[in-house]
Amino acid sequence: MKTCVVTMLRNPNIDDLLEWICYHLVIGFDKVIIYDHNRKVTEGRTGGHSDNLEEIKQALSKLISLNLVEFNTQLHGFDPKQCFLAQQAYKNAQKHYKNEFTWAAFLDHDEFIFSPKSHSIVHFLSMLSRFRHIGCVMLQHRNFGSAGHDQRPEGFVIENYLLREKEWGLSDIKDPDELRELIYKGNKRKTILKLEAGDKPLFGTHSWSLLEGYERFSLDIENWRINHYHTKSREDYAEKMKLGTPHGFAQHVNWEHFNTYQLKPVASREQGTKRKELVYDDSMLPHLEKIKNFMAKVAVN
Repeated sequence: MKTCVVTMLRNPNIDDLLEWICYHLVIGFDKVIIYDHNRKVTEGRTGGHSDNLEEIKQALSKLISLNLVEFNTQLHGFDPKQCFLAQQAYKNAQKHYKNEFTWAAFLDHDEFIFSPKSHSIVHFLSMLSRFRHIGCVMLQHRNFGSAGHDQRPEGFVIENYLLREKEWGLSDIKDPDELRELIYKGNKRKTILKLEAGDKPLFGTHSWSLLEGYERFSLDIENWRINHYHTKSREDYAEKMKLGTPHGFAQHVNWEHFNTYQLKPVASREQGTKRKELVYDDSMLPHLEKIKNFMAKVAVN
């Protein structure tokens, strides 16, 4: 059984991308597949070719030579008006790699698959492979905020951002607006897909429709989740919004949304902002030395 992680490149910070790649290789995935869609600027959309693509490839050259990272450019030249960009990439990956990999995790490069109980992703997926009818597993998000950082801090993502939204449940929700958000958020899960079972990615790329005979399996958040470093610093968040969505749509900087994940006081004009209840979470830190050691081993830094 072989496994991979699939993502779409959106002009990321190179250090963050390298950390994200090395983390998923450290926890057991065999390869990270990066789609560079070379999208053109079109009306109502944003983007263009990744400005630092060659710099990124140079930084990842050792991992590429070791066959741990692969750049896929098969989407070059397609018309972004005809489809959502990330869905096109994910469907291409499912078709192109299904004979090479059994399982593929479809993630953005600010999302980390994590087991709070330190379970092995390789052992878990190997076990699930015994069940012919399981076509994909669904993981819930936990969003991390800026931890008070206005400027981008030095160091690693998993050591700099240690405040996340509190665990929630229906019994905890008193406000109707928050209840609607919870219901919506409950559907925002990411997928690890058994590639032979995939039909097509659904809107938003968070889930797949499956071929007949296959079923979804939802994971208990106490055992597996996605740590989503959703905003990072204020500086990072502003840059992220300028890049637009993975589907190619432009976005406006929504500081009200950013401030829902903060502990620091906000300006008077934003006093009405609803705040998430945040908790301190350093459970990813045991992976930090593993990432550093792996980076030293493959001579990337």
